[in-house]
Amino acid sequence: MKKFLILSIFFLSIQQVSSQNFLDELNKIKDSILNLDIKERSMTATVDAIGKSKSEIFSIINKWVSINYNSANDVIQMNDKESGIMIVKGLSTVSFINPTRAIYPKTKAIPIESKMLLNHLLEIKVKDNKYRLIYTISSIADNTPKNTMYTNPNTFSCINFKGVTEESIGKFNYYWKEYFKKSMMSKKRQVKYLALSKPTFDEINIKIALSFVSNFNSITKMVNESSNDDW
Repeated sequence: MKKFLILSIFFLSIQQVSSQNFLDELNKIKDSILNLDIKERSMTATVDAIGKSKSEIFSIINKWVSINYNSANDVIQMNDKESGIMIVKGLSTVSFINPTRAIYPKTKAIPIESKMLLNHLLEIKVKDNKYRLIYTISSIADNTPKNTMYTNPNTFSCINFKGVTEESIGKFNYYWKEYFKKSMMSKKRQVKYLALSKPTFDEINIKIALSFVSNFNSITKMVNESSNDDW
């Protein structure tokens, strides 16, 4: 019981820290952003780059992409300097507290953290004096570790930057309720497990959004700090 309580407190603290980090990252670029549009699985930022030409901005961001998208999982699908459009397919990794370990705190064979791999698209549109960044989560990657989040067919519907909905959590938990009918898990543990679904997705959604905003900040910093002499 004590270990479960400790893990539950950890759940709450990690969400609070992640939320604060998200706001901190957002504040770093708030003066440059002309518009920030957050949808369920996408985030769009239109950013000022006063005094920089379309060609210059494109070259700087192209450099950023070449530095940050360099794994075998990353694919540049479009790179058209003339039109000012670049589209990159990448892989996002998010770690989260494993709810299964929370209900079996003494079972050291169950890892404390789990990982989810998510395919995303970064679309970049550039004009003179400004640019637009569009991040979109497109799917759960096939090479995601086979943890309990991966096996539930309703997991992706719970990925939502605006906050997981009651409907999606309801479907997610319904799957487990049906699964539990065939399992040996006690009723008490079932209730605890289902109660952790929303906190788990709150953590996942905040961390994904945080990684996107951190990249917005990184791109903005590179564009602002680069001069014509660099090129």
